[in-house]
Amino acid sequence: MPWLLLLCLLTAALATGEAPPAEIRAGEALQRQSRIHAALRRGDWTAAGSEAIGTAELAAVALYAGWPVPPGAADLAPLPRDPADLGRPESAWLGAVAPRARPAVQPTVPATRDRDRPLEEAAQAEPPPEPPPDRGLDGLSRGSVTWQVLEDGGRIEASCRDDGALRWFTRWQAEPGLNAPGRAIALHHGRLLIGEGDARLLVLEAQTGSVLLDVRPARLPVLPGRTWLRPGGVVVLHPPGRDDRLGWIAADGGEIDEPLPLPARWLLSLPDGEVWVVLADGTARAANAPGQWRPITLPAGLLASDQPRLVEGGVAAGESRWPWRPLTPNP
Repeated sequence: MPWLLLLCLLTAALATGEAPPAEIRAGEALQRQSRIHAALRRGDWTAAGSEAIGTAELAAVALYAGWPVPPGAADLAPLPRDPADLGRPESAWLGAVAPRARPAVQPTVPATRDRDRPLEEAAQAEPPPEPPPDRGLDGLSRGSVTWQVLEDGGRIEASCRDDGALRWFTRWQAEPGLNAPGRAIALHHGRLLIGEGDARLLVLEAQTGSVLLDVRPARLPVLPGRTWLRPGGVVVLHPPGRDDRLGWIAADGGEIDEPLPLPARWLLSLPDGEVWVVLADGTARAANAPGQWRPITLPAGLLASDQPRLVEGGVAAGESRWPWRPLTPNP
């Protein structure tokens, strides 16, 4: 309907005190939706929020702005991950995420910890870790949550569902078959690692599907189950069964492969970039870069454990947590 006719109908409705016709209300809603989409595309969350009314519009603004999930957003359909795709058909989206989805909160590491003895010797009680996911033909599952990786017409789609409801999907072009003869998937500390042969490694945030890292190593192997994310790249413990080499892969494609003096018993990567390795003889070392290893002292109970995990307030193994040891100032 031409806007001049809408204006005449609105003027007549106001003059008679009647409610505006449905055509006018629909036109106003489309105009407001267009203004919201435009504000979201340019990242103006305040302007978009001031226009939004209703659960769906408020949830869309909250999703893109990273604000808390509004009430009633649990059953809303996924939106394009990139607000620039708003208004485009779903088949053209590179990713989608449900308005209820938010990234998992990652543990923090104090910058003022003691670098030589980073943890207290006495352990505290810690809730048991989540069980490892069950592995199926196309992906992983844990409880009501499933992660799948499927190929369709030369395009890969990774997706997550919760109780059958789609939480997110992420799409990319598949590597040529000769470069990526197989595909591997692993879930590691809130990250979904997907390897396409030895040609490509993608690290996705497991709750939202956002791509945290996308690398194509030239020489080093892609081993999702033996890979740890670190700022600016990943470290890979290899070869399987020996675990006596550590590959450093940078987001820009740089690779360094260094031998370890002994096979590694376990490895832990901290959010600030420091990597810990416990060797087969029970000694522990730390480094922020290849070749910069230094000895560190860790609690005996942690040294003897299987693969530990980073938790809020310290490092845990099983149902024990060792708190961070603060740096003691020099007298």
